[in-house]
Amino acid sequence: MIRVGVFGAGGRMGAEVCRAVAAAPDMDLVAAVDPALAGRPLAEVAGLPGSDLVIAGDGEALAGGKAEVAVDFTVAASALENVRWCLGHGVHAVVGTTGISPDDLESVLEPSGGEGHVFFAPWLAKTCPRSLQPRPEIKYRPDPVRTVILRTIERLRRSRKE
Repeated sequence: MIRVGVFGAGGRMGAEVCRAVAAAPDMDLVAAVDPALAGRPLAEVAGLPGSDLVIAGDGEALAGGKAEVAVDFTVAASALENVRWCLGHGVHAVVGTTGISPDDLESVLEPSGGEGHVFFAPWLAKTCPRSLQPRPEIKYRPDPVRTVILRTIERLRRSRKE
């Protein structure tokens, strides 16, 4: 099981990611972070009946849940801090947040020295091999967010073996 934490869990996309991860047979949702909603039950906020997770206010919830991967759907400034935290704690990050400039990205990645890897989804078409590029038919799939997350996690898993 891949242990996953979500930054921005109370937002529209973050809640969707929480539902997708919770539904995946090979993933375990171990932490949900959203400072604006800290203390509220994830079941109520994200519509996840049966979840006993409480939304946390910071990334330490990922450490407590021993997350291996973090998905970030926050705002640019928060995403950069979250990525710094992930890299410093050896947690792989998948970032769907937009508005991060290439200079900001470089400032986060260069000094990290950590063990985590980062996948920035907003630049998917420009930075990834053709096999990862978005396809027009994605809108016809029943759950595109889950599909992207599962493929990304599988690629991270394969990169560990190389």
